[in-house]
Amino acid sequence: MRKPPCPAPASLERKQDALPRGPVGRQLRVLPGRDFRPDRGAVPPAVPPRPLRAIPERIFLCAVGAAGFFFGLPNAVLHLPFTALLHPFCLYLIAFHADSDGEAAAYGWVLGFLTNAACLYWLAWPMLDVAGMSPVLVLPLLIALYAFLACYGALAAFAARTFICVFADDGVSGPRRLLRNAAPPLLSGLAYGGFEALNSVLFSGFPWLTLSSAFAFFPVMLQGAAYAGGYALSAAYATAACLCASALGTTPGKRAPGPSPSNAPAVSRTLPRVSGRNEHSVPPQPGQKAPLRAPCRDLPPAVDVSGAAPPPRVSGRERAVPACAALLILAALYVCGVQRLSPDARTGENDAPQARLRFIAVQGNIDQSRKWDKEFQQATVEHYLGLSARALAEDAGRRTGQNALPARFVVWPETAVPFYFSRRPELDEPLRRFAARHAVYLGFGSIAADTDEHGGARLHNSLFLLSPKGRVAGRYDKMHLVPFGEYIPLVDDIPFLRGLLQGMNFSPGAAARPLILDGSPPLSLGPLICYEAVFPYPAQEQVKQGAGILLNVSNDAWFRKSSAPLQHLAHSAVRAVEQARPLLRATNTGISAVFDARGRLTARLEGLFTEGCLTAEVAAATERTPYHRMHPLPELFLGVAAATALVLGALQRFAAVGAQRG
Repeated sequence: MRKPPCPAPASLERKQDALPRGPVGRQLRVLPGRDFRPDRGAVPPAVPPRPLRAIPERIFLCAVGAAGFFFGLPNAVLHLPFTALLHPFCLYLIAFHADSDGEAAAYGWVLGFLTNAACLYWLAWPMLDVAGMSPVLVLPLLIALYAFLACYGALAAFAARTFICVFADDGVSGPRRLLRNAAPPLLSGLAYGGFEALNSVLFSGFPWLTLSSAFAFFPVMLQGAAYAGGYALSAAYATAACLCASALGTTPGKRAPGPSPSNAPAVSRTLPRVSGRNEHSVPPQPGQKAPLRAPCRDLPPAVDVSGAAPPPRVSGRERAVPACAALLILAALYVCGVQRLSPDARTGENDAPQARLRFIAVQGNIDQSRKWDKEFQQATVEHYLGLSARALAEDAGRRTGQNALPARFVVWPETAVPFYFSRRPELDEPLRRFAARHAVYLGFGSIAADTDEHGGARLHNSLFLLSPKGRVAGRYDKMHLVPFGEYIPLVDDIPFLRGLLQGMNFSPGAAARPLILDGSPPLSLGPLICYEAVFPYPAQEQVKQGAGILLNVSNDAWFRKSSAPLQHLAHSAVRAVEQARPLLRATNTGISAVFDARGRLTARLEGLFTEGCLTAEVAAATERTPYHRMHPLPELFLGVAAATALVLGALQRFAAVGAQRG
């Protein structure tokens, strides 16, 4: 026999009796802090108990999104590119299920924090190894950095929820309903790419974690960057992920028919609680003005007290439409990639004679902790000269036939020459003699010291080019410096960060200057020093100045054997596709590699912290991609989408506050 339920305490019964009742007699729990005023003829919103599992489920979404992004980006564990789509997928679900703007932004921030902590863990190594900082100091610095970068995730979630609220279903049907349901994920995907673009500009920029770079080693899915850039490609992938998420969400059907009691105002249908979208508008009584409608802005969900049937469930068709749209986007990107990678694709390289270059990239594997010791400078130069001479001899032995192209360019990594070049004659001379003896161009990273207008020294992180006669044929100064690694923003000095600068506070270069190799026709190399390969605009400027080949020199010895070198390499592939230029990469400890003009990895030195030489041959390109011709319009368009979401969200927030006060 079933045990009868326990009677409620008398005190609880008295409290329940004191609660107002709806038009059909159901008791409603009034939202704390808000007065119920029956003289207005409105039914107070009821607040159902919050599910206990709501917070753990949202944290689970954050963890899944962060883990998906980690495994989606190139890493040292397991690289699964399409798992990166879980990041915008979970972000949209968080916004869709949030009960308020603040909740959406808060869990978006949590997702961003976990993502940055998982993918940028290697930022601790330069602080510990190079700067010699204590772990007690490193931990709060990393937390502060992750927390700041996570704000972009909070803004993206806020933007997604704004679009969800703006296009909340009003009971329309047919094509209009499909359009209203498709608009939020489409616009949320654009805003996602917009915040990536803003992250490359605001506060010097740090666009290291981009969705498009997850597909760097899957070139067929990367070719869309040639049409609208890496950030627009991220927006396309984010849109596909948001469409899939919207297919799983709960969206109400048409407003269910059903009579309301004649002696009470009808209460409008509201969305299910999981959607976080609410309507508190009540049809006006005769002679009354329609109340302001402020859906979705931190208002609790109302319950249906009209006695009508619940709204119908979402049809299979409505779920299939966004899923099919997502598949269509991915299929279009794939077809685009197949078309551009096909041998018959027109590249524009036949419009001018193709200049070919055979080069040698030297990977010295110099210990970062000893690199700047004066006692070790001579040994460093001799080490690079020995590796270069041996590689030239091996290449000459492999050449067969009179038409074989000899290596005419040898390139060393960023700051491979650890002194002020042209100010140390005893160390400069061996480099000049080497270039003249082997009749090759020699490119190397070093520090350039100029005099500013006040007579002081201005330091530059530079790439020098020596001609086959041993003379300086060109120099490029790095334009986009690493904050706190090559300079300290806003202030002259921060004592505990001096170790990261290693005694040098650099100044940015003035302009993009390609390095020219004489010949018939001449070759123009567009240098990108280290961190500049992460941004689109340095490569854009180099190609604009006539560069037919991009050259990236870097030193990733700071980051141990982590995911950082692989992630850095992925950005180089995106730059190659955006500009349709082959890209040569020379690094100190890895990864030295070559990408063709379609972003395909054609050669690389395996392993990290190994020495060696990479010999390869590339052809200069002359094609101008649609992205190159439109830049920076795609970034501006995405930025406008992101800014529009923030403005609409703020306006709705103010409207909701005004409606509550009224």
